[in-house]
Amino acid sequence: MWIVASRILGGEGVGLASSIVSAGFMAAYLASLGLDMAIVRNLARLGASVLTTSIAVAVPLALLVSAGVAGLLSAKIPSQYMVLVYAFSASFVLSFLLLWGVVGARRSVEYAKITLASSIVKVIAGLGLAVAYGPAGIVAGFIAGSIVSAVLAVPVLSGSLKAGHRLFEPEVIVDGLSNYPNVLAGSLAANIGTVLAVLASDTLGDVGVFYLSLTISLLAGSFAYSLAYVAVSYRALDAYRDITRYAIFAGAVVAPALAAEPGLAYKVLGVDGDPRVMMLLAASIVGYSSLYMAISMLNASGDRVRLVAVGLSRLALLTFLSIALSGYGVIGVAAAYTLSIYISLLASGMPWLAWRTLQALAGFLVGALLGLLADWAPLVSALVASLSSLVFMVGVGLVGVDEIRRIVGTLAGRLAG
Repeated sequence: MWIVASRILGGEGVGLASSIVSAGFMAAYLASLGLDMAIVRNLARLGASVLTTSIAVAVPLALLVSAGVAGLLSAKIPSQYMVLVYAFSASFVLSFLLLWGVVGARRSVEYAKITLASSIVKVIAGLGLAVAYGPAGIVAGFIAGSIVSAVLAVPVLSGSLKAGHRLFEPEVIVDGLSNYPNVLAGSLAANIGTVLAVLASDTLGDVGVFYLSLTISLLAGSFAYSLAYVAVSYRALDAYRDITRYAIFAGAVVAPALAAEPGLAYKVLGVDGDPRVMMLLAASIVGYSSLYMAISMLNASGDRVRLVAVGLSRLALLTFLSIALSGYGVIGVAAAYTLSIYISLLASGMPWLAWRTLQALAGFLVGALLGLLADWAPLVSALVASLSSLVFMVGVGLVGVDEIRRIVGTLAGRLAG
């Protein structure tokens, strides 16, 4: 969506649209109180009470938080766009909670269908309205997608959940709050990063480049994000180490290509950007994959103390480093985002995970360096970078050749089916 939007709106338009969307996301995640993990963990036991409690607290809170976020950005975003921050934050947090209810109910097929339908609506409505209404049209598309998600999730949940004993379960809020620092520093970090970029940058064009680069890096790490939530719902503690290796491996194959040829991504997006922004954010992908698996493991094991430690450390690091590096504009924010991920990973207290992350990070660096040195056609250099990282990770034992074959075979079978 953002690729086409960048061609319709240009860098400044994407910068404004992404600033509004990020402000809405920021307000929604602040208001969600970590309830997504609480829903996944407790839905089977407590039934519909989990959702009624979560929605009753989070939706009104999203509107209150939107006022504060809108005030923070009032000097950068025109006042006529602020109503979109309120509308998007409220609609998104509602659909967000209901969708994680679908995940908690283990209705993965329905979840995929709802996500696909809402994405289609978001893209078609957003791009269609952008032609006539500019950046506001993109945001309207996001709002439409959220509404569709919520509407489609309700009948799935109504047929899957047992009735709750009470409309309000305080235990759900307590469980969510233990995961709240990770929401602030995890899902929220991307949007805090964009808001910080708005405050640190002289032009919204730079913000647009940062947001597009960050979106690509998050997409590259989405495999680990998906695995993390699925693993929590099934409490698959005995399989976590293997699942984690696969998640890290997937990120470390994609990331070197982005670092070696950042200009290729910008060319596809139709924007002029500083390649250092993409390279720094590409470096975050391996750490992002490891961190989300660590958060998933801590949730599955009920280790609230280390959950809070990981989340608070990342939030503090992101804030401190962004301020310390603010003189470098969006490059400083990108560096702060990446460094905060790797340093906070240490708070998880998992030496084996730190070792696997170092192996994958070394593979990323080897692949990115060889891709840069190749200096061939962009696609060839990107391919060299990814393959070099893959070979390195097989060589150090992060994954085996047979495991790669099984992963590829499974993915190919699902795609064919």
